[in-house]
Amino acid sequence: MLKSHYTLLLLLLAIPFFGFGQQDQAAKYAAVVSAAQDAMSNRDFKMAAEDYRQAVKMHPESAEMWANLGLMEHEGGDYAGAIKSFQQAIRLKPVLYVPNLFIGIDSMQTGNTSQAIQFLLKAERMNKTDPEAALELGRAYSAAGNFPAAARAFTRATELDPKQSKAWLGKGMAYLDQVEEDARKLSTDGPHSSYAQALYAESMARQSRYIEAAEGFKKAIAAQPQPPCLHAEFGFMYLKQQKLQDAESEFKQENPACGLADPGSLNAVWNGNWAPTRAASPGSRDSAQESYAAGRYGECAAALKENLSRRSEGELLLLSACAYYSGDYALASSASETLATRPSNTAGELYWSIKRNQALALQSLAHFEQMAPNSVPSHVLLGDMYRQRQRYDDALNQYKLALEISPADHAALLGLAYAYFGDANIDATIATAASALAANPSDPELNVLIGEALVARHDFAGAEPYLQKGLAAKPQMLPQVHAMLGTVYAETGRTEDAIAQLEMGQPADGDGSIHYKLARMYRKAGDLKKAEAAMQQVKLLEQQRQKGAVTALEDSSQPIDDLPKATP
Repeated sequence: MLKSHYTLLLLLLAIPFFGFGQQDQAAKYAAVVSAAQDAMSNRDFKMAAEDYRQAVKMHPESAEMWANLGLMEHEGGDYAGAIKSFQQAIRLKPVLYVPNLFIGIDSMQTGNTSQAIQFLLKAERMNKTDPEAALELGRAYSAAGNFPAAARAFTRATELDPKQSKAWLGKGMAYLDQVEEDARKLSTDGPHSSYAQALYAESMARQSRYIEAAEGFKKAIAAQPQPPCLHAEFGFMYLKQQKLQDAESEFKQENPACGLADPGSLNAVWNGNWAPTRAASPGSRDSAQESYAAGRYGECAAALKENLSRRSEGELLLLSACAYYSGDYALASSASETLATRPSNTAGELYWSIKRNQALALQSLAHFEQMAPNSVPSHVLLGDMYRQRQRYDDALNQYKLALEISPADHAALLGLAYAYFGDANIDATIATAASALAANPSDPELNVLIGEALVARHDFAGAEPYLQKGLAAKPQMLPQVHAMLGTVYAETGRTEDAIAQLEMGQPADGDGSIHYKLARMYRKAGDLKKAEAAMQQVKLLEQQRQKGAVTALEDSSQPIDDLPKATP
């Protein structure tokens, strides 16, 4: 990336400098600059930086020299020093593009995300043809948690350079991050809504957990308000299981307005070429609602796509559905983003945002995979998918392929450690996570993983310092961390501390084990009433676990879905 920027700045050095004083001073200056260029050519960036420091002492008025110094400091890992040099270059010549770009890049390296965004926006305005500014801006927005803005920036990068694989990857990950954020909101604000149940059912169906999926579809269909086409979605799940009568029954119950309920859909599915209906008659005078009710989703979307800021929440929700089912995910995105600016955060809004971002993520990541089929990120992504499906051998293979390309890649090492842990290989988990931790000693997720592995080995004293660092992890991980710390305190005789941690860890209890430990600690502390209440919760969770085990066993006989096979 830096080569063109080096060339741009160094070409400026070929311009004769007039008024610098005596000839011997000019010769000395030229020698220093030449030495800097030689060091840079040999990738000795620290020596090059030293030479440029001499150059700026001799001619502190040269903005280009300060920018070159900043570039060498950047390459040598001195990001704070680079920022100061680039700032001086900007003070001398505010119109220079490269210093603004690299202040943004290096501000990210030093953790100053807001400053990074400020300078990258400025750089993007200064040079509208370089995809690097948009790419780095997308990364900065992602780090700041502004995923819609990140996706827009990455999109600009792909438009400027369609071969920019990192931008396609960043775009896909930004959409997935937004899916995760919306899913957390939906699970908090509307966990029992038809929208939440529908998403749960779809997720279970993708994992071939068909019994759970069926329960989810039934709950979604029984609730109001609800998203369209639930019977059709349920029918497609039955088709995957080759249960044709059940599928036909669901399709018959679907509203004819649903574009997915077209009788031709059955044959299209079997032929592998089904896609949402894209019906559209631009000249239709039907209202958007009438078009929607008639299954003319393209028409519906066309009627509502103008003046989004003036649309009501109901109209924007309708547009989200119509745009999604007509396959216009960009329009669905615009509708969802406009909805997000409104005071309410409805389950329907979150549902369509999740659906739309999932589709956009798949498009972007598929494009990335085509461009970089044997890259580290593609292997890591595939490894993550296998690991989520508990196909640990396949996951291990993908992470190892990534590490063959880049032995110190953090994401590959983290994924490999998680895969080993899922496969109950505790020794390999600790060794792999420790290797990754050497380069990132404060990484909360790595510390949590090592702590959990040490707890599994009953090394409670050894686990404690890692779990303490894990308290800086993402909010969704904290109940798990508190539960493990509670276990450590319980096993090392700190009853009150154990109770406090285990109480905070209750949301992570999926099998009753945390409540069982709490019951023991309550009893030890003399609080028999709380101990009895905790044991009742243990029994309830155990019943749910047994039901889930039966469901999983029944689902295990079903065919695996279409996740691609691992390849070396």
